[in-house]
Amino acid sequence: MYVVALMVMTGWCAALGNPATLPFVWLLKKALYRFVIRGEEEMLLEMFGESYRGYCLRVPRWIWWQGAPCSPNIVQQATNVHF
Repeated sequence: MYVVALMVMTGWCAALGNPATLPFVWLLKKALYRFVIRGEEEMLLEMFGESYRGYCLRVPRWIWWQGAPCSPNIVQQATNVHF
């Protein structure tokens, strides 16, 4: 959902033909992360705990080839867990 929103915004900027509009895509990504995604990840961590941490370590955040996991604090917490 978020990737598509960024793609639509990028397409809109390209359709305008003005490179000065591209910073808005970056701002949208930052706003999505700060106000939406981070809150969702914290809620999922509270709901699912270790299961969600494991998911974050296995699944990339945005695009499959990037391999970036969920929030660094969630991954850091997952690597600090000792069994």
